[in-house]
Amino acid sequence: MIDGATQTYSVWHYVIFVFPVFFAIYFLPTIVSLCRDSTKKGAVICVNVLLGWTLVGWIISLVMALSYERKSDYQLKMAALSKIINNP
Repeated sequence: MIDGATQTYSVWHYVIFVFPVFFAIYFLPTIVSLCRDSTKKGAVICVNVLLGWTLVGWIISLVMALSYERKSDYQLKMAALSKIINNP
């Protein structure tokens, strides 16, 4: 008979379920930056990896990931500026 109240979890339960969730949350700014294809992915990744263990560093890297413009927006802006400069 299995007693549900005394159920114990092995280390593998934590390795399989808890650590992937922890790493996904820890690297959320990096994932957001890569999915948005932001212009400064490297800066977000560096701040996330080096300072993400502090709550302040993690929040800063998340704000950076959300605030940097996307590559497509950047290229569109550069094309518009070059058009303005070339047409006096």
